[in-house]
Amino acid sequence: MRIDGTYFKQVCQINYQDHHSNHTQLIRFSDEERYEKIKEDLQNLLRLDLKIESITVDEQKGILKAIREVLIETKIQRCLVHIQRQSIIWLTK
Repeated sequence: MRIDGTYFKQVCQINYQDHHSNHTQLIRFSDEERYEKIKEDLQNLLRLDLKIESITVDEQKGILKAIREVLIETKIQRCLVHIQRQSIIWLTK
């Protein structure tokens, strides 16, 4: 599963997508990527009997905390695009 938020002028759209099929499993509109909302969404996905083996996310602390509380045994990977973007910021040209 991939979890990522896209920010628009006044709202954040949080997408939960399946890695293999690229199907969106859930969309939430919020003011930002908040721990409480992510935790609730993950619990709802589990109630739908969705099997989540791994999750790819950015390093947003609220998302990581929610995953570690709800999906204790699930593997977490950092998104390569976010790693590249952060590397470019840290490195001088």
